[in-house]
Amino acid sequence: GVLRGWLPGVAVSEVPPALAVRPGPVPLDERGGVVVVAAEGHDVIGGHEDAALRALADVIPSVRLRAGEEVECTVVADRPTPMLAQACEAAGARVTGSADLEAILGRARVVLAAHTFGAGQPAVLAACLEAGTPFVCTPYAAADLGLGTLAGAALCAAPADMATRTTQLLTDDGRWAAVTAEAA
Repeated sequence: GVLRGWLPGVAVSEVPPALAVRPGPVPLDERGGVVVVAAEGHDVIGGHEDAALRALADVIPSVRLRAGEEVECTVVADRPTPMLAQACEAAGARVTGSADLEAILGRARVVLAAHTFGAGQPAVLAACLEAGTPFVCTPYAAADLGLGTLAGAALCAAPADMATRTTQLLTDDGRWAAVTAEAA
């Protein structure tokens, strides 16, 4: 490199940077679909499975009626239960593992977390904030994640309200940009 040219005969070592440089958020026109994270790195159990089943049965069908049948739904589950696998198949949702969860969240148009009990998914939602990906979630899903002013746009409990907000984020670029800017 440059130092070797300036300092001939001196041993020069290259040290990689201590921090990885992350690219900025994926632009809106390169994003698509709804992502439901059922479980990361372990068996799907309890609250996560219930949330995914609820999203697939009670929210995604309404979203597709409003936004179009072509809306892609991806469920992240490393080891889905037979019940979850059947629900994904019935809903036309794709199942994928969590090995590349950060990229999956970063390419999603919206993330949906329909928890009705349990510890929720505050770490997944925090990763969404980092990726610039809006989400629609229940208060259980957000757990103790301090959403501040974003809570008004993200939190809702009824499946019909979740479908409305998810559809808005899928179809209204201005709304998507406003929620993303508020989250930044």
